[in-house]
Amino acid sequence: MNVGFGLARIRFRSWYEGTPRRHPCASRATLGSMSASIAAHADSVEPTALAALTKGGLAAVTKSLAVEYASRGIRVNAVAPGITQTPLLPPESYTPEALAGKLPPLGRVGQVSDIVNGVLYLESAPYVTGEILYIDGGRTA
Repeated sequence: MNVGFGLARIRFRSWYEGTPRRHPCASRATLGSMSASIAAHADSVEPTALAALTKGGLAAVTKSLAVEYASRGIRVNAVAPGITQTPLLPPESYTPEALAGKLPPLGRVGQVSDIVNGVLYLESAPYVTGEILYIDGGRTA
């Protein structure tokens, strides 16, 4: 378990370095965070304990910072993507056969453009803060 807490500390530190405390000059800004949607619910198919520890903590601090910095015009939101096709894995990793039983209710793997559209929405919505936008094809619905 020490390895898990070490990873949690690294993930939190990398997130913390991007917070407004590290950038006090930010008078009007949007602070964002990416957090996998797997942390939202326990799953018997995939191990989720470490994800729940780190990503769940990011969800909580996203809401706390949104309240803390709202009066300064700083909005804090997060995006929680589900399975998303990226160049990190070969294309055959995303076939229906390879993902048997893992596809979300919408029945397809997310694309980077799906995540980008969610981020653009949050950026264009000046009255939205403290939100975690799940872009996961309905997996956490």
